[in-house]
Amino acid sequence: MEQQNTPPITDQVSSWFRTSVTVKIFIICFLALVLLIPANMVQLIISEREQTGRSVEAEVEKAWAGNQHIAGPVLSVPYYKVLASGEKQYHTKNFLPQQLGIGGKLLPEELHRSIYEITVYDADLKVNGVFDLNAINSTVFDGVPLWQQSYFTIGIADMSGIQNNITVQLNNNTYPVRSGTQNNVVGKSGITVPIDLQLVTGDSANFNFDLQLQGTGEITFVPLGNYTKIDIQSDWASPGFTGAFSPDEKNITRTGFTAGWEILELNRNYPQVWDDEMYNTQVKESSFGVNLVSTTDDYQKSTRSVKYAILVIGLTFLVFFLVEIMNGKRIHPFQYTLVGFALCIFYVLLISISEHLEFNLAYFISAGVVILMITLYALAIFKSKKLTTMLFIILIGLYGFIFVLLQASDYALLMGSAGLVVTLSLTMYLTRNINWYSIRPKAE
Repeated sequence: MEQQNTPPITDQVSSWFRTSVTVKIFIICFLALVLLIPANMVQLIISEREQTGRSVEAEVEKAWAGNQHIAGPVLSVPYYKVLASGEKQYHTKNFLPQQLGIGGKLLPEELHRSIYEITVYDADLKVNGVFDLNAINSTVFDGVPLWQQSYFTIGIADMSGIQNNITVQLNNNTYPVRSGTQNNVVGKSGITVPIDLQLVTGDSANFNFDLQLQGTGEITFVPLGNYTKIDIQSDWASPGFTGAFSPDEKNITRTGFTAGWEILELNRNYPQVWDDEMYNTQVKESSFGVNLVSTTDDYQKSTRSVKYAILVIGLTFLVFFLVEIMNGKRIHPFQYTLVGFALCIFYVLLISISEHLEFNLAYFISAGVVILMITLYALAIFKSKKLTTMLFIILIGLYGFIFVLLQASDYALLMGSAGLVVTLSLTMYLTRNINWYSIRPKAE
């Protein structure tokens, strides 16, 4: 009887390694994890490009003006008290207006620096209000008030943005202003209006002035009035409202927005009168306003898209694996690797194209290029128009689903979870009858 030849152990191991489904699954998972390395490198590229954009924006702010912060006016009355040693100790009592109103327009403009767009604006504001002179005159000072040295202080964050020669009208009298602040309550920069309160008569002091400012991105205000009313309008169609208070009324359309705030003294955490810098922190924390920069820019969307890389790679590999198992098509790990690199190229294309075109258009172009690459490659591997068409439809659905997630940021987690449940359920259904122990792919 002829003795049957047994293949060498190395050949047996090699055959098992090439035909084992378990080994193939392990290799595919390993490749998917390895491909996260170039995906992470793409995130570094996004961060670098975003930082470059911020540097360009900082350069524009120097030439134009930065974010503007309007605080005031605050009426300050210096006073002193005599110590036991005979020395005079000076203090300041700060009075806030009984009513404060600010209204005006923001005229946005997009400046281009290299490939970057920076949103700047011209603000045309009218400020008015009333100080209660009776309340001021009846205030008890812990010392000797210096009425003739009183002054208004108006905080303006970036003085280089002032475009008009400001004059303050107080009870029909005109007062010139001087640069710089004597009181840090309104901030470290601004203007001061010297006023001798001994010469201001009546029960109240009505003030008003015009303020024309240039700024970049954001403009904020401080509700210093016992009753503060702010009304802003602009033809910017995607405002972001920031700070301690949201608008009581707002109307946003494709052609612009209007917003109005009404804030009472009880809505904030500081009184109408205090000494020195007792409530400086609380005043700063009560600011609010509007940001003309979109809250989700292209780099943020690109970063979010990269976070879904493992989902895209994993589901695409899953499709190839199911084709391999259910249709007996042998796919080499090198072919999986090429498909994975094609998926990673999508993110590089997305970043580079979105710097020159609108993000949505850049997304569709990048997705179209990658889907076409993978589909044509799959046609050569599968040698089946039916299977290739199925893969084509799945890739369109996958990138379409990711696009929807990027647009609906508030519901992205919910929609993503639902999508994973549907995908897993469908995979379980398609593979429910497979006997994984008996699978022996066709020999190469």
